Amino acid sequence: MIDTNEISTLIGAHAYDRDGEKIGKVNQVYVDDRTGRPLWASVNTGFFGTSETLIPLEDATRDGDSLRIAYDKAFVKDAPRIEIDGAISPEEQDRLFTYYDLGGSQYAGDFDFGTTGHDT
Repeated sequence: MIDTNEISTLIGAHAYDRDGEKIGKVNQVYVDDRTGRPLWASVNTGFFGTSETLIPLEDATRDGDSLRIAYDKAFVKDAPRIEIDGAISPEEQDRLFTYYDLGGSQYAGDFDFGTTGHDT
């Protein structure tokens, strides 16, 4: 699990799926506004990294300069597209939690998320 002390080290890290296949580079980290806990990372995906996809950090781990997530690359690439321009709306949260099957997550609920990071 990624904690608040690791947020800045995630920006620019390469994300890999559970089988070690590269997904893309972390662009932003979305945190719970109430706790500051990192919950999502936006990752550049697609041809030449032209798309951006949100991945959950709940079961993610750091592996040196890399981020390992608990999903495979194809699944991540099919995730719901969310506007990466600020807070995640409650409707977008619901779509993401449903897609990643995080309904039982301790974070599920009506949260407002903020972001940290920069475009790379």
